[in-house]
Amino acid sequence: MANPVHLTKLKEGVEAWNKWRKDEPKIRRDLTEANLTEANLTDANLTDANLRKTDLGYASLTGAVLERADLKEANLFGVNLRKANLFGADLRGANLRRADLAEANLEATNFKGAGNLEVEQLCEAKTLYKVQLDQELEKQVMGQCPHLLETPKHETGLGK
Repeated sequence: MANPVHLTKLKEGVEAWNKWRKDEPKIRRDLTEANLTEANLTDANLTDANLRKTDLGYASLTGAVLERADLKEANLFGVNLRKANLFGADLRGANLRRADLAEANLEATNFKGAGNLEVEQLCEAKTLYKVQLDQELEKQVMGQCPHLLETPKHETGLGK
């Protein structure tokens, strides 16, 4: 279950959430199993957050920072992750049907066992450098957008 204090802070809005993160950087945010369906989390800093089994269906996470976030088994159906930073995030077992990954930083993201993830979604990303994929999906990426697996020309991780 999500920490009720953390969930209340998030519901105050992204500006309040990001300020709280800046003021209290040592706290690991716990939003486990929270219902954030259709939430507007544009530009939210969710670095290192525990979002395991969280329902983010149709949420807007445009430009959000999700570095090293735990999104295992999360529902990301129809989520907007356009231009989001998922560097090192763990999405094993997550549902990514119709998720928008356009221009997202997916460097070192773990998608092993993720459901409903298609090569077309991945090929719209900014980078797939060091991404972890199931074997069949990796073959498809290598066939359709292998340039995204290459070392980025400029740094994409850690705050980028």
